[in-house]
Amino acid sequence: MLQPSQNETHYDQISVLLDDLLDSTRGNPSHPLRGLLEIVTKLIEDFDRAHPLELSKPHEMLAWYMENKAVNQVQLANETGIDQSLISKHLQHKRSISKNDAKVYAQFFDAPVTAFFEI
Repeated sequence: MLQPSQNETHYDQISVLLDDLLDSTRGNPSHPLRGLLEIVTKLIEDFDRAHPLELSKPHEMLAWYMENKAVNQVQLANETGIDQSLISKHLQHKRSISKNDAKVYAQFFDAPVTAFFEI
């Protein structure tokens, strides 16, 4: 059944379908399967957006969440109260993200605090 992925197994199945559709359509915008290709692509993008790589480092997760929420450092600073220069240092991995900052980021991005803090 074609539905949003709720787990890795289904995601893997949808990924195989995407590969097959890409092979079949070969970039032809008028191919009869083009609509299905767009739907499957959207399902995968939605899953990826909701399930970022859990093994990424906190500064990589911060960058990922910022990109996906389309927020820049200045906007994030204004919304969270974390100084923009500190956000920059977090992103460049020049400064570790404190537990307190991790909680603030987690609240702003509606994400688990562990995404921003190494245990």
